[in-house]
Amino acid sequence: MDKKIKSVLGSILVIGVVTAMMAVGTISIYTDTETSTGNTFTAGTLDLQIWDSGNNAWVDDSNVPTVNDLWNNMVNNLKPGDSGTIIIPVKNAGTIDGYADIHIKNVINSPGVTTEPEPTPDNGELGSAILVNISYDSDGDGSADETLVSGETLDNLECITYTATTTLTGGSTAKWIIDLWLPGSVGNEIQGDSVTCDVEFSLDQA
Repeated sequence: MDKKIKSVLGSILVIGVVTAMMAVGTISIYTDTETSTGNTFTAGTLDLQIWDSGNNAWVDDSNVPTVNDLWNNMVNNLKPGDSGTIIIPVKNAGTIDGYADIHIKNVINSPGVTTEPEPTPDNGELGSAILVNISYDSDGDGSADETLVSGETLDNLECITYTATTTLTGGSTAKWIIDLWLPGSVGNEIQGDSVTCDVEFSLDQA
C-alpha cells in the first residue's frame, strides 16, 4: 500500500479513537441528589360567624340579640313613615380569605287581619311596600364602603344573592347594614298585613 495512503488512514484511525474517547467522557458527569422528607400539607379553613347567640355564633351569649331579635324589633307594628337600621357584624374565623354574601329568601306575605279600610281581596301587600337598602362595611368601622341594594322592595329581593367586592380576610370582621323603611305614601292596603323572610349569610373562597 502506498505510504501516503497509509499515513492518511492512520490519521483517520487516530481521529476516530480520540472522538470516541471524547464521547465517552461526555456521558460521565458529576451528580448530587438531596431529599426533603417529612413535608406536611395543611388545608386552610373558611369559617363565617355571626355576632349572635346560639350555634356557630361569634359570641354565645344570651344577652346578645339574635338577628331575629333585631329584625323583629325593627319591623313589628309598622306604620307609614317608619324606618330603622339593622347592623349585623360578621367574622371570618378561618384562615382563608373570602367574599361575604347576603341572601334574603323565602319572602312570604300574609293578609293577616283584614280591616274594613283595606281593599278586598287582601293578598298581603306589605312585602311590596317595605323598601330596603343593603350596605357592606368591610372594616367594621361603622361606615359603609359599598351599597349593594338601594331602595328595592323586600319582595323583589327574593332569591337574589349579593356579594361584597372586598375580601374578608382570615380573622377579620365586617358588618352588614340593612336599612328598612315604609314610605309615608303607603295606604290602607297594608293594614294588618305581615311578611316573613330568611336572611342567609355565607362566605366564598376568594
